[in-house]
Amino acid sequence: KEQKSLERKKKVIAVDSISTFRPFKACSLKNTEPLLLLYSDILSSNNAEENFGIPGLKAMLTSLFPSILTVPLSQGLEKIRNLSSFRLFLAASGLSEDLSEYPVFNHLKRKGQKFEITFCVKNPSDVKKVRPFSRNIVSTCGLQRENILALRRFLISNKDKIGYTPLS
Repeated sequence: KEQKSLERKKKVIAVDSISTFRPFKACSLKNTEPLLLLYSDILSSNNAEENFGIPGLKAMLTSLFPSILTVPLSQGLEKIRNLSSFRLFLAASGLSEDLSEYPVFNHLKRKGQKFEITFCVKNPSDVKKVRPFSRNIVSTCGLQRENILALRRFLISNKDKIGYTPLS
């Protein structure tokens, strides 16, 4: 009985933890263009996330966006240069204070490009860092299973603003 109560509370907390940091802007994502998710190289830092974490986030996004490619942030610039047309997503977790350390951010600044959606998945301090590089920012305050499922529900409920969301 206590376990069921705990599971319900975890779901409620996860849903309540989803935050956006400006009005969510419509994205125009076409089925034919590749979507590229760059994710922080820090995968997980606690036991609750080791079984889900970034792999769970990538799996959830792939279920919604079958054409998505996922690449660590450290390899992002090389991938961006090899794609002719794409839309960028970012899963940020524990970014350093100085984003100029990441070649991708320098490239985006020079080109005037932005991430369509940035998912700040753990550290609220990442929101301030990525704000100039992101059209939309969604925070999950964690990468546990409940957080990722709450994020999925958020994305599905905003499918009209996101442009396309093939649902299974």
